[in-house]
Amino acid sequence: MIKKLIISAGGENKRMKNFLLQQFNGIPKHLLLIPGKRTIIEEIVKRAENYFQKIIISANEKNKKFFQRIFRNNKKIHVVVDKFLTGPLGPICRELLKTKKRTYGCAGDFYCEFDWREFEKFHSDHGKPVSILVAPSVSVPDGAYFEIEKETNKIISWERRERTKEFDIINMGAYIIDPTPEVLSIISKIKYHKEDIFFDLFISKGLIQAYNPNKIGFNINVPTTYKKMCSFLKGKLCLDQRKIKKE
Repeated sequence: MIKKLIISAGGENKRMKNFLLQQFNGIPKHLLLIPGKRTIIEEIVKRAENYFQKIIISANEKNKKFFQRIFRNNKKIHVVVDKFLTGPLGPICRELLKTKKRTYGCAGDFYCEFDWREFEKFHSDHGKPVSILVAPSVSVPDGAYFEIEKETNKIISWERRERTKEFDIINMGAYIIDPTPEVLSIISKIKYHKEDIFFDLFISKGLIQAYNPNKIGFNINVPTTYKKMCSFLKGKLCLDQRKIKKE
């Protein structure tokens, strides 16, 4: 089976817009550099390309040229324009409805050290149709916080907090979804594929499990998170990995 990854990178960077304009000449946030590595989206692709045979980057018209330039020599990468712009899960949900096959997707603006093979093994083992990648993170504004049962990895509840705390488990933005009749029915009725709606519906019905690789992750949708990620990777942010593993 040919595994295909959908990377959702068609957002308008509303919460990052001024920061990107003032300090980075208005580039997409996906092209921000990760200290000692590469751009955010290149890191996502690098982590995925040995596992997936095809990677589709769903971009908006403005960002398309940037991604095409970066990945012009990579035959696995296909950049397409998202004409619908129905939210961060839009391209992933449309792929699921179209193919009715297990669908792999992620956002194009996060950093977390995880392995897609381990993620899929976790997904296949727990028997639920949906898995999401979560991770402990730094304190961030407007974060999606998850309360998870340690023994089963079942998501007990979630809430969007005005500001999360350090080591709170938050959404990283990677998904594995199976096309069960219930999943397809729910997704087909959602007009705007925003994560909040997705979490509310699937958690309430017990259809979703959380994969936590026990590594600090960064969902880079505000300047503060990007700066903290840079500080962490440069060794300036005192976050104790041992504490995370114990928790």
